[in-house]
Amino acid sequence: MDPSSLFQGEVPENMVKVQEVIVMVEEFKGLFEKSREKVVTLFPEGVEPVPWLFNSRIVFKRLNAYLQRLKVISEFFEIALEYSKLEKVEIGGLNGKHISTKVFAVFDEFNMAFNVFRSVSYNPAEPEDTAFLSDYKVFKEKVLDLDRRMAALSSQAFNECHNFESIFKMINVWDTMLKRPIIQTEITPKYSVIIDMLNDELDIIKTLYNDQLKYYEETGFMEVDRNWPPVAGGLVWILKMANRVSGPVESFKQFENS
Repeated sequence: MDPSSLFQGEVPENMVKVQEVIVMVEEFKGLFEKSREKVVTLFPEGVEPVPWLFNSRIVFKRLNAYLQRLKVISEFFEIALEYSKLEKVEIGGLNGKHISTKVFAVFDEFNMAFNVFRSVSYNPAEPEDTAFLSDYKVFKEKVLDLDRRMAALSSQAFNECHNFESIFKMINVWDTMLKRPIIQTEITPKYSVIIDMLNDELDIIKTLYNDQLKYYEETGFMEVDRNWPPVAGGLVWILKMANRVSGPVESFKQFENS
């Protein structure tokens, strides 16, 4: 990991580098603790073991500060990744174009705040240098304001979704943006609409099934499109009904588990 170019290039690549170093440092600290436990077994027979009784925080004082700084940088990249998803957001509905324009404005403001870090001259991973923390504090305050605006916009965007496909498309595209605390607080109450829509859809499918069953009992045939043979048309009708049920249900299960 090259600290001088940490904010250059692609965010995902740099984030992976930082996270790899975090894992490496934590594994090294874990190895130290394992060695501490085993050191008494290394003394020859007849020699009184001398355990490592010193506090590991003394040994890793600077390394802990370095690790903490890397975690702050990792958090910085996580925010950048979440906001990068706004570049692909396109909202439909009557007010979709108006909302999309506001979302793009938020995205542009975020990029301006983020690009400040691309021209810094300090080493952001240096624990003793507080310049990054000062800039990051300003950045977080800006992001907090953008989160509030995105909370309102996400609520408006959700209101423009009038079917399962549009709702789950929005959830998939916005992804972790909807899990940011302020946005999540605003959008979570609206998820009950999904349950209501699912119940309504199942009621409609049940009505169609009952009507089909009644027609079959009266005629001995299923009511299908006239361009289909009876058996093939019946199979196609069943497949359509199955897909009409399984599609929303599977999407809901994935959403619930995410």
